[in-house]
Amino acid sequence: MSPKALLAARLAALTAALALGSPARAPGADAGPAPSPEGLWRGVILYDPGKTEIDVVVELARAPDGRWAGTIDVLPMRLEYQPLEDISVEGSHVTFWFNRDSPTAGRVESPFEGELSADGSTLEGEFIEGGKNPHPFTLERIGEAGEPRPEPRIAELHPLSAGGDELREAFNRHQDAVRVVMLLSPT
Repeated sequence: MSPKALLAARLAALTAALALGSPARAPGADAGPAPSPEGLWRGVILYDPGKTEIDVVVELARAPDGRWAGTIDVLPMRLEYQPLEDISVEGSHVTFWFNRDSPTAGRVESPFEGELSADGSTLEGEFIEGGKNPHPFTLERIGEAGEPRPEPRIAELHPLSAGGDELREAFNRHQDAVRVVMLLSPT
């Protein structure tokens, strides 16, 4: 079994074991502990908002013995099921480390530190690349730990005809709005 399949199977087993434990707390309930960050999350790290936004998928699961396990997919880098380390949950405060070896920078140790929303639907905070370059991140809950991961989002390309009629039509479609056109051409 491949390492990716083995890790996915382990996370699925953890999720199944947890399902047999205590019942989940209803979202929005006022009494009791904060919602759990256990689940499947998708979001972005904002390196330079509007220019460089890195799509990630994070999966967090808790073993019956209380230890946390997790993985991260860094979609633009084609990294999947990369292990997370030192996962810690204290109330709504969540931290975990994504440590990796870079061919150019060597060992890169990067903590995520964030707050889980009161309803448990978002996790927001800072990703500190290499322990020194902070970048905000926002993750939204998209499922339960062990569920299949979503397919990566790939921007749709629209080729233009020689006359550019498609571009003219798209540009003029919303004449009352501010419009910006950027053309990328090999010429």
